[in-house]
Amino acid sequence: MKTQLTRTNVSPFKKIAEILMEDFPYYAGWKFIEKKRGTMHYCAMAYLEKKKGYSDWRIRLNLIDNILEKYGFPHDESTKERLCPVEGCKKTGPLLGLIEHMNAGHKLPATEIANAIERIEHDNRRLPPYGGKEF
Repeated sequence: MKTQLTRTNVSPFKKIAEILMEDFPYYAGWKFIEKKRGTMHYCAMAYLEKKKGYSDWRIRLNLIDNILEKYGFPHDESTKERLCPVEGCKKTGPLLGLIEHMNAGHKLPATEIANAIERIEHDNRRLPPYGGKEF
């Protein structure tokens, strides 16, 4: 009888990165969900919500509280200010905002967002004194 290994010590960053590496109908843009040729397409954040069992209508109406906490992020970790990992970008924000920024602003493919999330976990760069916001 084979023993099934459980991965209990996988970081939440790794968990969401692995999900975004899956092959799914991806949509890079401002909407959470877009129907194309009869198939629902999801932005990165909407796909993370879909994988936790939320319905399309809840996702479309943005009726889901902090999805990152549902993947195991402590509240302080999910709201911590971070730098966008895209080369040359000075945008800062919490991880949720950066995922949305990479999806809609940079229009990165989901696999690149997944790789960027893993880089964010180990990013030791200091935030700029003005918080990355443009005046």
